Amino acid sequence: MDAYSLPAFMQVAELLGPDGDDGRYRAACRTFIDGSQRLDFVNDLAEDLREGRLGIPASTLEKFSVTTSGLAARRSSAGLRELLDDSSVWPVPRSWRAGG
Repeated sequence: MDAYSLPAFMQVAELLGPDGDDGRYRAACRTFIDGSQRLDFVNDLAEDLREGRLGIPASTLEKFSVTTSGLAARRSSAGLRELLDDSSVWPVPRSWRAGG
């Protein structure tokens, strides 16, 4: 993301951003790009499952007791919620997590 998506986004964002930014604007832009990429991944998940290419390693699914058939059936579970909340799987900023 830092090598491709963020620089491309910043070319436009810097035209609209504040003069003399102290880094907070760039950090907010990075958070926006990170969130957008995560949302894109989640949105693509159903299509990826239908095409037989899941981007989540099998070992990660096992760790959280999540199955590809459960994902394909769109079943929510405690394991799936834990997987989505686990910062080692998805490095979600602390402020995005419950109680963060």
